[in-house]
Amino acid sequence: MDLWVPTELDETRQRPDPRLEEVIAAIRINPENSTGWAWLAITLQAEENIIPGPVFARLVEKGKSRWAKEKPGLPVNAYQGLFPVLESLSRRPVSPHYWYKLVLGSRDFLGENPSFFAPLIGGAYDQALYFNPDLAIGYLERGIFCLEVDQSFLKKSRGDCLTDLKRSLELEPELMPRMIEELGNLSFPMETVVDILPKEKSLAWISAGKILLEKNQVALGETLYLKGELLKIKETEALSARIRNRLREGKDVQLEDLVRELSLLDPDHPSIGYARGDPLKALDQASKRGWPFRRLDELSRLRSGLITLNPGSDADRLRVSFYLAWLDLEEKNFKEAARGLDLVLEKNPNLYPALLAREQILNQEAKTEEVKILLEKIQKKIKLFSMEEIPSGAWVAAVGRPEEAEPRSYRAVLRNDRPLSELKITTPIEAEGWMVFVDARIVAAREIKGNALKINLPFPLVPGEHQVIIRPLQSSQQR
Repeated sequence: MDLWVPTELDETRQRPDPRLEEVIAAIRINPENSTGWAWLAITLQAEENIIPGPVFARLVEKGKSRWAKEKPGLPVNAYQGLFPVLESLSRRPVSPHYWYKLVLGSRDFLGENPSFFAPLIGGAYDQALYFNPDLAIGYLERGIFCLEVDQSFLKKSRGDCLTDLKRSLELEPELMPRMIEELGNLSFPMETVVDILPKEKSLAWISAGKILLEKNQVALGETLYLKGELLKIKETEALSARIRNRLREGKDVQLEDLVRELSLLDPDHPSIGYARGDPLKALDQASKRGWPFRRLDELSRLRSGLITLNPGSDADRLRVSFYLAWLDLEEKNFKEAARGLDLVLEKNPNLYPALLAREQILNQEAKTEEVKILLEKIQKKIKLFSMEEIPSGAWVAAVGRPEEAEPRSYRAVLRNDRPLSELKITTPIEAEGWMVFVDARIVAAREIKGNALKINLPFPLVPGEHQVIIRPLQSSQQR
């Protein structure tokens, strides 16, 4: 049998994990190899039926242990359980991995002697984060541990604990769900979560808002969620500008990384579709948000992209024609825009955005009798489709996004011919409360009586067609 030689801890290795006897033999041959002791810790944890005491005695008797001579003052059972990690650290104290192993191993003994083990664990966390200052989960766990134990053991204040939690979210906002769960286990007052949330990380605010809504803390959940949406606008604007510059300069370096980062923040952002070669999708999303198209790219480049498309359906060909006309409108080429929109409306007389665009042009023309007649005709059709509120009969069962809508979510199309700062809804069923999304962005989470809901929108709703989704709050679904 080949002698097993300890190598770095590599989860991609092809060889199976070593047996206990192989590890002990390797340590006896070269006790100064820190990795051998680390493998011993892993092996003892994996084989729960092995008692560490006899293994410890076998190695100590042969004089292989450093820590046995130093007598660190640990209780006997704890010392025997932790000695492989301690031996690793004595040989390689700069390894955050080994310090983290000491944290995990020591927690089992915390209840036996908190005054001894709390500082030991706290110090191990400190060392792990000193050698790896970007370990987000380490800050989270150290912050929770700090709140969990008597802080006098650690010589820290509650503020130090919260600083760690905040730092973990700055590094990795996706840790918010776990943090809320851990804080809930400690009966932590959720009102103070605001003090932990990093000012510039929208995902942390949104995640906190979602979780609190699920826990039926509606007012606080809505506040955090909407604050996150406002922060998200700043973050996405910065990323969108970087993507736009890369595209204009013809640089593919880091482009997909930027797009991926933007999609985590806002999956429906117009810049994503445009960067990935789908200008129609990008223009659809831009128009719903009221963006001028030059915010996506130079109008000449947008036009070239649309002209070179090869749409696969009549509907897509109509969208191309419509957006080419809209580009003329943005360039104030009103005659060409009117001609293009008239062709679009010949094929689909009820295309609401085209009707709005045609009205906009007619309002700027000299009011001849012919223009007046056409304007009146267009405006009558717009009024026919426009809605001041969404009635109960307009809703249908929703599937898919946002948030993987459950079967009890409902969707409706809202067509508005003027900017809206307020949204009125009559829900299809009664519930204790609703979450409301417009074009995949949350606008409200409210507890209500009956089925009438009036919302002051956090952003103005531009004229056009919008998808509205409503979902009962968690408490309503559990009734």
